[in-house]
Amino acid sequence: RYYLVNERAEEAGQLLDQVGDGALSRDQRYRWLQLRAQAWMARQQPDRAITLLNDYRGDIDGFDAQRRAKLNLLRADAQALKGDLMASLRQRVAVDPLLGEDDQQYNRDLTWEALMSLPRETLEARTEDASGELRGWLELALLYRDPQANIDAQVQRLAQWRENWPNHPAARRLPETVRALQRAARERPQRVAVLLPESGPLAPAAEAIRDGMMTGYYSAEEAGNPT
Repeated sequence: RYYLVNERAEEAGQLLDQVGDGALSRDQRYRWLQLRAQAWMARQQPDRAITLLNDYRGDIDGFDAQRRAKLNLLRADAQALKGDLMASLRQRVAVDPLLGEDDQQYNRDLTWEALMSLPRETLEARTEDASGELRGWLELALLYRDPQANIDAQVQRLAQWRENWPNHPAARRLPETVRALQRAARERPQRVAVLLPESGPLAPAAEAIRDGMMTGYYSAEEAGNPT
């Protein structure tokens, strides 16, 4: 652990390999698996970490639920490092109820980070097939990342999402970027002044900007949104 904390992953791995086949107790075997997987990931070798966890599936099944969850959280980290974001997301959603509070927050932060990294087309396709809490996460990500929605529509859809998913982990504590969206809607200014030149070489550009803003104004008014 000292080697890993001090970015000496190769030395950590060598030391772990020396004791890996020894007569370890159950507690030692759990700690060894945890550190060995972390060492592989520290060396940017997530495939080796996943293979390790697969090879010791029998040992892992013998641990209590919380330890199994912690090792499966490591698997989710390795899958994300490998670029297999959907597999990582499925793993994260599955282990989340079994984690302690600190691990849950870490897990949910990385769940949202993965959702923000996936192409929107992938989100749309996977939402159709998903169920349970994974579907809730995907729907929330689609709502947040809708390029056509204005802030009022997003806030309205967020309220509907929370009605549909009242017990979802993200409903109990929204991701920070979603909370920022709510704050932006709540705290936005009621008046905006725009200063544009009416003459000179920049007048045509200023006219285009003015026309665009007035179009937005009338579109919002027509839709019943604040202007």
